[in-house]
Amino acid sequence: MAVFGLLVLFLKLRTTIGGVAARFIREIAVVSTNPRAFAIVFTGSLLVWIFDILTCFVILSAFSGTTSLSMVPLVFLAIAVGNLTKIFPITPGAIGTYELALTAIFSLGGIDPAIGFAAAVLDHIVKNSVTLILGSAYLSRFGLSWSQLMDRTEAIPKN
Repeated sequence: MAVFGLLVLFLKLRTTIGGVAARFIREIAVVSTNPRAFAIVFTGSLLVWIFDILTCFVILSAFSGTTSLSMVPLVFLAIAVGNLTKIFPITPGAIGTYELALTAIFSLGGIDPAIGFAAAVLDHIVKNSVTLILGSAYLSRFGLSWSQLMDRTEAIPKN
């Protein structure tokens, strides 16, 4: 009986993951074949990365007391690795894994781990707060609530 339950669960997950992957590939095809869509996505992505790096750079500079452009590559690497850790949902909101990644990279770059950790925590708080505030404003503008959004998300076909 347990084996049957595991088989059903596996098939359901495979179908869900397959549907998400297929939808992702279709969207990539649209963006890659439409120059205007590509330019919009590229510009938006570039602006988000610049904002991410600038935010972390300012926070790290405030904690370390050092403002040097030589820290920008280190901050870029830390943010890149931190964002990659968010792909794997080990903890809710990547709380802990993001901070660990940034602290490790900062430490490798010669920044005191305590300063790196404090900067990583504040950086994560700032970025999550911006997401929540702008997300709430967006929902409010369209007359939606968080529960309505979840209801609509659950109603979307998985395939």
